[in-house]
Amino acid sequence: MTWKSEQNEASIMEGCNQILSFQQQQRCSKLLMDSSLVSSMWEHAAEWGGQVWFPAMHQTGLQYVAWVYSAGFYSRMSFDLAIKNVKQPIVLTFDDTTKATEWLIQV
Repeated sequence: MTWKSEQNEASIMEGCNQILSFQQQQRCSKLLMDSSLVSSMWEHAAEWGGQVWFPAMHQTGLQYVAWVYSAGFYSRMSFDLAIKNVKQPIVLTFDDTTKATEWLIQV
């Protein structure tokens, strides 16, 4: 999944719910999330993601998430907030998609 440009609480939650719907059908064990093109802060959606979305994704069988950081400070901060207390699935952050993909292949 690739996120682009400005995002806000509503667009983050809508996109995540679309991913969850797909995940409920496909039951993937690994996910590559690329937010390298996101430039905005989305702290309220981050709390929801950490408390609701990540646990729901894990319940559908998701085991590993490779998340590619944005270069933007506030976007990084929002994502760090989202994963602060996430135990499952296992989430690792990366600065580029190549390394993120390599990790997902290895796990």
